[in-house]
Amino acid sequence: MNRIQKIWRYIISYNQNKKTLRILEEKSTTPLYMRHLQKVLQYSYYHNKSAEQMLSEMVISYHSIEKGLAMSEKRYGFGQPKMRALIDLCNRYMDTYGDYPSRLEDTLGVIAEYDQLHKEQGFVLSEDLQLSIDVILQRTKGHWGVSHTKHITKQEYFENIKKSFAQFSTSRHSIRDFDGLEVPKTIMEQVFTLAQNAPSACNRQATRVYAVYNEQLITKLVDLQNHERGFAANARPLLVIATELQSWGTGEEWFGGYVDAGIYMMNLLYALHYHQVAAIPLNWYADEKSHQQIHELLNIPASQEVVAFIACGNPKEEFNLVTSKRRNANEIVTYF
Repeated sequence: MNRIQKIWRYIISYNQNKKTLRILEEKSTTPLYMRHLQKVLQYSYYHNKSAEQMLSEMVISYHSIEKGLAMSEKRYGFGQPKMRALIDLCNRYMDTYGDYPSRLEDTLGVIAEYDQLHKEQGFVLSEDLQLSIDVILQRTKGHWGVSHTKHITKQEYFENIKKSFAQFSTSRHSIRDFDGLEVPKTIMEQVFTLAQNAPSACNRQATRVYAVYNEQLITKLVDLQNHERGFAANARPLLVIATELQSWGTGEEWFGGYVDAGIYMMNLLYALHYHQVAAIPLNWYADEKSHQQIHELLNIPASQEVVAFIACGNPKEEFNLVTSKRRNANEIVTYF
C-alpha cells in the first residue's frame, strides 16, 4: 500500500456509516490537496527564478558545506561540485538583483571560510574551483559574513542552561560531534517527560517517538535518511518522530500532525539541551520505498507517518560548533 492509498484508506475508514463521503463533499478535501500541490509546483525553489527562491537555495547549499567545515575529522577537498554550483548561484543572483541581503553575505562567509581552511592546510583545490573562489571573493570583498564555525568545550556549551530563557535558548545549537556513548535511558525519560509540555491542537498529543539505541538499527536508519552518515551513526539514541494519522480528520486538518510534531520537536530539543544532551534535528525527505522500510524496521503502525529524526548523544569534551546565523526578526515579521 503506498502513501496515497494509505491516506484515502484512513479517510474512508474514518467513519463506517459513510458520513466521510459527505465530509469529502462539504469540506472540499480534494481541492485542498490539489491547491497544495499547485503551490509546490509553482513556488518551489527548484524553479530558481525569484530572489527568494535563489536565496533559499543558497542557504540550503551552503549548509551542506558548513557541515563539512564542522566535522572534527575533515576530508579536505570535500564538496567541490557543490561549491562550484553555489558560486554560480551567487554570481547569477548578483548579476540579476545586484544587492547583498544577509543570506547572500552569510553564503559568501562560508565560501571564504572554505577557502581559508584549504589554504591553511596546504590542500590544493582543483584549478577551476580555486579561480572561481578567488574571483567571487574579490568581487564581493567587504560583504563576507563572519565565520560560522567555532571551537568550543562541552562545559562552555552548557554553561547557560540554568540562566534566563533568552540566554538558554540562544545557547542551543545543533551538535554533530557525539562521543558514541549511550545517553542513559533514565536521562531520556526525564527529557521526554519535560517535552510533554508542548502544546498540541485540541490536546490530541498525536506525536510518537521511537528511541533507537540498537547500533545496527541506527546504521540502517541513517542509511535510509541518506544525508548524515558522517556523524548520525554515533547517535545514542537516534529518535524517530512520527504522527498518528488517526488523530486527524480530513481536508484542512490533514497537515496538522506535521505542525504538532514540529512544535513537539522544538520543545524536545529544549528539553534535551536542559538535560545536557547534544542533539541535531534531521529531515525525513524520503521516497516511498524508504517509508515502507522504516515502518518495517521499527514495526511502526501503518496509521503513523514518520516526520523527522533527532540524533542525540553525549558531546565530546571539545568540538566544532556551527552557529548558523539567523535572519533579523524584521526580515520575517509584518505588522498590521
